[in-house]
Amino acid sequence: MKNHLKMVFAALFLLLGMTAAFAQNHVSGTVVDKNGEPIIGAGVVVKGTTIGAVTGVDGEYSLNVPDGAVLVASCIGYADKETAVAGQSTINFALEDDALLLDETVVIGYQTVKRRDLTGSVASITGKDLAEMPVANASQALQGKLTGVRVSTGSGAAGSSA
Repeated sequence: MKNHLKMVFAALFLLLGMTAAFAQNHVSGTVVDKNGEPIIGAGVVVKGTTIGAVTGVDGEYSLNVPDGAVLVASCIGYADKETAVAGQSTINFALEDDALLLDETVVIGYQTVKRRDLTGSVASITGKDLAEMPVANASQALQGKLTGVRVSTGSGAAGSSA
């Protein structure tokens, strides 16, 4: 009977120890820009894992994280920010603009990708270049300036819109 009782206590001890090892903390908060405006669609993930959440229209997120976790908030056009959970239940992020990162991002018709990951051809022209051209409309400014871009009028008649 004593051996049986020892085995039961040992099993309980192991179960309690395993529960503590897999302890989860609930963390929530908001992700905002430097002006305090909520960032919609920002990702908040536990560093080194696939545990994460995406912010809603109010910039809020909520997720369960393991003990000792480090959260990373990121969004296109903003510099990533890391914060250790360290027992906190509310962690708010204020992301700073990252103009260099934005220059490497290409928005195409169906997704957003990093320039280095793009498999097709990309041509670009700045608004400053367009503004310096003495033309009546933007379609005339684009004509002949970008490789692979063809600007034509709908009817072919002089003065018709592109």
